[in-house]
Amino acid sequence: MKTIIITLFFSIITNYITAQATDNLDNETLFVLFEKSESTNKSYVLSKNKKHKEIKNYLYFYTDYNSEIKFFTFDCSAYFSLDDQINNTNPAKRFSIHKSFLENNFIIDNSYIDKVGFDTVFEMLFKSKTIFVIDKSEIKGDKITLREAKLDYPPEE
Repeated sequence: MKTIIITLFFSIITNYITAQATDNLDNETLFVLFEKSESTNKSYVLSKNKKHKEIKNYLYFYTDYNSEIKFFTFDCSAYFSLDDQINNTNPAKRFSIHKSFLENNFIIDNSYIDKVGFDTVFEMLFKSKTIFVIDKSEIKGDKITLREAKLDYPPEE
């Protein structure tokens, strides 16, 4: 009986803390750790700008067919508009930092998505001003790369 009460107590506290964290994230910068799994996929598209410089645009897909939204994609293009790409202006933000960043910041990862739900995470991402994707497969030594991302999703029916 004691174990059930303690477990229930910690479950309530965890849900309360999670709810507070998600309430305070509106219009903030969010960080997403992309990890390969059954519900995720990564691809990229090569293109060229006006100066024939090759540009690699990454796409990160998340799916959950049991949710309302079904899927969303992070577009980590080198440029977010065709005009900017052609003119080589206003590139998306991309930089490397020390991996201790992962320990010191709120990061959305697959376990967090499983914990709070796909639709809740989508709502957080939709409300945020800026999103950065960290690709776990690209973490090298003590450096991680952050790529500014644009959230894409299917239109409402």
